[in-house]
Amino acid sequence: MVLASCSSADAGRFNQQHDENPPIQELDESEICPSSGVGSQQDAESESQQDNGDSSEEFVKSVESEPDTRIFEGVIESQLSEFLSQFEDLHIPALPPLNINGDDQYSVSLALSDLNIRGISDIDVTEFTHTSEGFQANRQDFQTFRMKFNKLYLDVGTYNAAGHLLNLPFNGEGPMSVLGFINLDITIDFTWDPFKPLYNGSCVADNTSKYDLDLQRMQVQFDGLNEGTDQGQLINIVLSSFGPDIIDYLEVLLNSSLYQAVDDALVSILNGVLSCPNNEEQFDISEVPVVIEDLLTSFLPLHKYKNE
Repeated sequence: MVLASCSSADAGRFNQQHDENPPIQELDESEICPSSGVGSQQDAESESQQDNGDSSEEFVKSVESEPDTRIFEGVIESQLSEFLSQFEDLHIPALPPLNINGDDQYSVSLALSDLNIRGISDIDVTEFTHTSEGFQANRQDFQTFRMKFNKLYLDVGTYNAAGHLLNLPFNGEGPMSVLGFINLDITIDFTWDPFKPLYNGSCVADNTSKYDLDLQRMQVQFDGLNEGTDQGQLINIVLSSFGPDIIDYLEVLLNSSLYQAVDDALVSILNGVLSCPNNEEQFDISEVPVVIEDLLTSFLPLHKYKNE
């Protein structure tokens, strides 16, 4: 029996009706119709729903904000590492000269040639999170992908460098034993249009990607800087400190002058892999290396490079 409502009079009648029966313990109002009873709960819920009626029609954020399981991250990490392994020991003939000027504080001119990449497949996928905002027709779905290169190295066969750091001039040429990026974090955010459960058939929307880069530290070791003096190690330490600034500058480029080419490549690759029905041309996963190579050579005045 459900008591929708009751009062002290109801409690009295209940006890009076049971006087003729064997003695029982009298029930007070709180036991017959406690404040936490079903009737009170229903009234409270009704009032709460009424109070929240207006807010339920408003824009609600993070309807689905639980991160995807580690299973997705593990699968992506394994497949991405396997894909990147084909670029291990990739040979790059030369990079264009790099000129950095900081008013009177520093000036660096650097040319690198005969480079090989190491550690490009040593990655961790640390986040793959789907979130959504709004309801039904107004719903928007977002994805955050974060990965980390643990130790990414460029072995440089020959360098040519000149410039000054504060009042200390430097110059040198020869082999460069280490150019390393330690714990390089890359975060990519983008929007789905539409999003499908388990991602198959989902589509990445054009021009919604955002890029964030963060570097713990850079390590450089130029052999032969200011040869004949003990200044080379000091210069190596100072040049290593420029690493986060270089990565910050690259982040600016990815979100500005390089944005359209990078976004086009990201959308084409993901929509092809996920069989997006809105994709005009289904992307062949075997063409991913070609896309990346074309992307690099469109930014750098290099001849297309292959393993040698």
